[in-house]
Amino acid sequence: DHIEEEKLIVGRPIVEEAERRYPIFRTIAEELGITGENHLLAREALAELLTYVDFNLSFTKIRRYLGLYPRHGKRYNHAARKALERLTRGLITGTITAKHLTEIAKTIWMTIRRETQRLAGTPAQQQG
Repeated sequence: DHIEEEKLIVGRPIVEEAERRYPIFRTIAEELGITGENHLLAREALAELLTYVDFNLSFTKIRRYLGLYPRHGKRYNHAARKALERLTRGLITGTITAKHLTEIAKTIWMTIRRETQRLAGTPAQQQG
């Protein structure tokens, strides 16, 4: 399919740039299990998500930014939400639910927090 080939051609440089700009990108991709050529589009969605979302914020703020709270209207970043949905679609077969989206976002958030604490030399148990 021609469109799929174009997505792969465009996605490869995006992923390479994300690996260069975000040292933690590869760690998150490994944690999510999206390494290798089969998951190139999922890694591209992860790269896009990392540019939209500040994962150093509290998870409550991240959930709100991604529109993962029910009945909170349309006040969220739609582009970031679409990137999260594309990433989740690359990981989960079948119907994607808000629970899946929340789990993926939380995995990314927890990985970044863990790696940030490890690099800072702070034991994870000390954080509240």
